[in-house]
Amino acid sequence: MVRYELDGHVATITYHRPDKLNVIDQQMRTELNAAFAAFRDDEHAWVAIVTGAGRAFCAGADIHSPGNPAGEFAGTFWEKPTVNSFESGWEIYKPVIAAVNGYCLGYGLTLVTWCDFVIASEQAVFGYPEVRIGTPTVVGAIRLPQRIGWQYAMELLLTGEQINAERAKEIGLAGWVVPHSSLLSAAREFAGRLLAAAPLAARAT
Repeated sequence: MVRYELDGHVATITYHRPDKLNVIDQQMRTELNAAFAAFRDDEHAWVAIVTGAGRAFCAGADIHSPGNPAGEFAGTFWEKPTVNSFESGWEIYKPVIAAVNGYCLGYGLTLVTWCDFVIASEQAVFGYPEVRIGTPTVVGAIRLPQRIGWQYAMELLLTGEQINAERAKEIGLAGWVVPHSSLLSAAREFAGRLLAAAPLAARAT
């Protein structure tokens, strides 16, 4: 469900559940954690690109999954979503680029708020739809205001509305919008620019 590939010093982490719009269930969460751990621990991997297969980057949690997408944990409901994942704060200290190819909702958008750089396809769509199905957004509600400011964040969080790539760039959620067909090449080109930096200096910055 999650693919990890290393090409030179660039790791590509791909959500690969295209038939389900890359929604996250327990297995996918476990594999995503493992992929980022591999990136963190691999001294040959200096930069990561995160993207999705098919029409979505990640369309959020799999609400039809029989288990909790946070995985097995004996904590309370409120603790579960933030345990053992990017939501609890990975300490990687290497640059991560989100290459957003399509729907980027809920959990998917929360991961994007954790990334250092966001390059969006012209077909990308962003949003937190949780409030429309009676579920609060927790970690995203902490991170999103830090990225785009209070009012824009609350607009997304409290309306549950979705925005396109150009609007995401306008409010600072995406740094660049590129043609869909050139998304990965644009991300790899940007990764190449980051490789010009001394890796240890970059990690310490």
